Amino acid sequence: MHYLAFLLLLLSLSCKEQDKSLASPDQVAEIATRDTLVPVFKNASYGATISGKKEGYWKYFYPDTSIAEQGNYEAGLKEGWWESYYFDGQIKTKGNYQKGKKEGHWESFSSNGQVQEIGNYDQDLKTGWWKEFNEQGELLREGRYMANHKQGHWIYYSQGIIEQEGNYDKGKPVGTWKYYKNGKLVSTFDYE
Repeated sequence: MHYLAFLLLLLSLSCKEQDKSLASPDQVAEIATRDTLVPVFKNASYGATISGKKEGYWKYFYPDTSIAEQGNYEAGLKEGWWESYYFDGQIKTKGNYQKGKKEGHWESFSSNGQVQEIGNYDQDLKTGWWKEFNEQGELLREGRYMANHKQGHWIYYSQGIIEQEGNYDKGKPVGTWKYYKNGKLVSTFDYE
């Protein structure tokens, strides 16, 4: 009986040329929790396909059936709001996709729930002002990206106190960099 349910689910997931094929989340969760079938269901997912392309709301699962990520597809590409999760259900990332590429404001989180990164994407490339934090939520660094490269002024911190600062051009340090100890300037270095 277990294998019959499994075969029915696979059949519903693999219907290609129907207008829509959809396995219910209850079916996936019910079947994936059975010990004998868990290895087969690693990285299970459910959602609709139209003409062989993912369409509409999709959900992906870890082997233990907890949600790994969820969001929408249009014509086989991620579109709109997406969220991903750690095994324990804590949010890992959240943000928007446009035609399969990260777009606009994104946030990522450490496994303890603290914000890890905040910034913007433009067609899957980091752009604009970004902030990065440690697992305690303390600011580690902040600065601007342009087309996925550090650009302009960046500041680095240790335990909330400035540690170094300087400029980047296309991801490479340039100009005079300042280095601090306990918040006081101790040295400089000039990059060519």
